[in-house]
Amino acid sequence: MGYDTEHVGEMYAVNVPERQTWDKLTVDEGKEIVSRYRWIYANASCKDLYEAKDEATKLANAVGRPLVLVYMPKNVFDGTRNEYPGQFHASMHALVERALADKKELLVAARSYGVHQALRALRKFDSPLVLLIGIAPAFGAFGNVWSENVEQYIDDVEHTRCRYFMIASEDDGHTWRAGGAAARKRVGYRGDNDVGRAMDRNSQNVDYYVLSGANHYPIDEYIRHGLVEAMQKGAHHWGLDDTPIGDVVYGRPVGA
Repeated sequence: MGYDTEHVGEMYAVNVPERQTWDKLTVDEGKEIVSRYRWIYANASCKDLYEAKDEATKLANAVGRPLVLVYMPKNVFDGTRNEYPGQFHASMHALVERALADKKELLVAARSYGVHQALRALRKFDSPLVLLIGIAPAFGAFGNVWSENVEQYIDDVEHTRCRYFMIASEDDGHTWRAGGAAARKRVGYRGDNDVGRAMDRNSQNVDYYVLSGANHYPIDEYIRHGLVEAMQKGAHHWGLDDTPIGDVVYGRPVGA
């Protein structure tokens, strides 16, 4: 527990050409890398820092572009799910603020419990220049216990002016049970009904894509079953193919 807490909010370079593998970054270094490469990744569902770095590298390799990892571990806040940890959000705010100062599009990706944390951070800016890719967004009434944090996430889905693209797998029962995602059925939604209704009330900014075959964990499952193509569909949905976000999801060389 102490080990995880020690590293909350730290930033690391992943596949950045001018940096060593997994270099720990200062805030200013992280800002400059995000300004150049336009991609932040946040994951709150890894057991430790090494696993988070490894997962971020697998995603960066699959897409073919560098990123900055902002770390928040899975278990630090398990007893207090109503918290949005300040160390994590301070790092996210600093990176996003710098990137948006360029008045260019920015990709933020997050997985599982990290999705609602990233969305909360992005609400400070509420910019349509930001696309949030929510991979297997597992957030809801854990253990059937409702919380203020669940209500906050539903409100964020309904009112965000960032673009938010949920990606979930038909075979990922954990995501649907945990309530962070919703997909329309003939009657109602698969997943969380409140999230589904909030999504539909904000359909100009929130959409989803369901792929098949992937389990919730590890991220390799999603990558193997079409995650990169799903990310491209999210960019295309909002006409972002020919923007820096498109550069990222299509793996275009930097400066091409």
